[in-house]
Amino acid sequence: MLFSLLESCRSALISIYAHGLRSFLTTLGIVIGVASVIAVVSITQGLRVFVSQQFASLGTNSLTVRSYTPIEDRMQGINARLTPDDLNLIERRVDGIASITPILFANRASQIKYGSQTSFSQIMGTTYAYQDVAQFYTTQGRFLADSDNDTRRRIAVIGDKVRENLNLPDNPVNEFVELGGGWFKIVGLLETKGDIMGFSQDDIVLVPYATMQSLQGNQARTDIQIQLSLSDTAEVDDVTTQLSTLLRNAHD
Repeated sequence: MLFSLLESCRSALISIYAHGLRSFLTTLGIVIGVASVIAVVSITQGLRVFVSQQFASLGTNSLTVRSYTPIEDRMQGINARLTPDDLNLIERRVDGIASITPILFANRASQIKYGSQTSFSQIMGTTYAYQDVAQFYTTQGRFLADSDNDTRRRIAVIGDKVRENLNLPDNPVNEFVELGGGWFKIVGLLETKGDIMGFSQDDIVLVPYATMQSLQGNQARTDIQIQLSLSDTAEVDDVTTQLSTLLRNAHD
């Protein structure tokens, strides 16, 4: 039993290390929520909308919708899910959205290789709209394109911390890295955003959303995250109310 406990702790620490930024953002949501800086609107079946306008580097005037399952429900085998169907529903029915994108996190060890170098980074599948929603743009090469998703192209846009960790050239465009057991061509390098409370925003790899879906197979529909930005005339309270009503009806 002691061995199992130690092994569980070891696995948890490895996961936190491999998904540092994601773990930090989850913790940040809790901390800021307690401080009443983020408004948390419960929807249904654990879905929540997190609203934050305090961190410009994370994208201003944006909302993140993600699933959340209380521990008592998880112990009963109940897991809240946010699916592509929810994304399509929000796109069709919610007013006041400027840009919207799905985010699908790698469900295995986020290891990326270049030659003899290896890095553990946050790997995300997303779309062209992510750059506007998150205000994260490239300084070299280009960002993900709609055509990359349409063709499930194996290309990647990387953060500068990844470039540094892998000893890639100052301009890594057209270099190839290995991730998820396959080769990906680097097409863009993201601008440097720096650290937040010790966690790097630049230790990130973006691949086309459809490509990540194909890599994960059926598991790709288990849970996604949705990030959106509001139009200039939209009111945060109005959009969160629309989201709450829409998703409550969809999941009842």
